[in-house]
Amino acid sequence: MAAAEDKIRKAVESSGIEIIGTFWYGGEASRENMEMLRPQVADADMIFAVGGGKAIDTAKGVAHQLGIPLVSLPTLVSNCAPITALSVVYREDGPFDRFLFYDAPPALTLVDLTLAANAPARFFRAGLGD
Repeated sequence: MAAAEDKIRKAVESSGIEIIGTFWYGGEASRENMEMLRPQVADADMIFAVGGGKAIDTAKGVAHQLGIPLVSLPTLVSNCAPITALSVVYREDGPFDRFLFYDAPPALTLVDLTLAANAPARFFRAGLGD
């Protein structure tokens, strides 16, 4: 979020959109982190997910639980999380747990080419396989 927050706030400042806060997803795309985030954003009309695959997959799960739209803004080009109708979920200690499938992908995916270009090259290489 640090890489994009100023741009996002500037983009919406005269739009009537109110940002209720910036929330850390917990570092892992886990059911526990989705449960931790849900009450923090329960009053939101939509979720704006910024980050890599785990951050976006976590936000997709929360948006799905709340029945609200999700907008994704990837900061890496290493995975398909910003555009897919699923979340890859891990256990808190790191191993894969399950896939969560949704009826639709994020309502909107925004791409900032500057963020993508400045991401570490190893993430770009990883994304080629995704």
